[in-house]
Amino acid sequence: MRYSIFLLILMVITNFTYAQNDKMNLDEQMKIWMEYSTPSKAHQSFAKYVGDWKVTSKMWQEPDTEPVISEGTVNMKMLLGGRYLKTAYYANYMGMPFEGIAVDAYDNAKKQYISIWMDNFGTGISIMYGKSDDDGKTVFYEGIMFDPMQNKDVKVKSIVNYISENDILMEMYGYYNNIEFKSMEMRYSR
Repeated sequence: MRYSIFLLILMVITNFTYAQNDKMNLDEQMKIWMEYSTPSKAHQSFAKYVGDWKVTSKMWQEPDTEPVISEGTVNMKMLLGGRYLKTAYYANYMGMPFEGIAVDAYDNAKKQYISIWMDNFGTGISIMYGKSDDDGKTVFYEGIMFDPMQNKDVKVKSIVNYISENDILMEMYGYYNNIEFKSMEMRYSR
């Protein structure tokens, strides 16, 4: 019921935009909104990963250095009626408590994955946009994050490989002196 009311309000608010297009009637508008808002196969795939996980992280500050390794736990759950996957990450990193939250989405209209990340080691949010050529088993993301050491946004990319319902590998790549290198690897298992 709430969902229907929300759609009705949203349609009334946005109806003035469509008023200029006399070729689109209310039923056509409703169909577009329903296709946009209904969880798809990609969202159903996210739901497979709901639950508690153990994670081992490796982080490299620069190329050709030894990684800092940490272990932690992750809880994944679906939000807003199965439309978004929230990942809550807890660990200790270099003797300090570390918490992070990711929200992963799939935009039905744009046919694009979206991932945001925030943690207690900063005050910004990283946003990446992704694509998959194998129905979401491997998602290639590109985006930006703020690097306080350089005082600017920097390009980042990551590859998330959903190996199985109990095994995920995420690799993140950054740049050092304009050379791409693997800066992080997270292995999730349950």
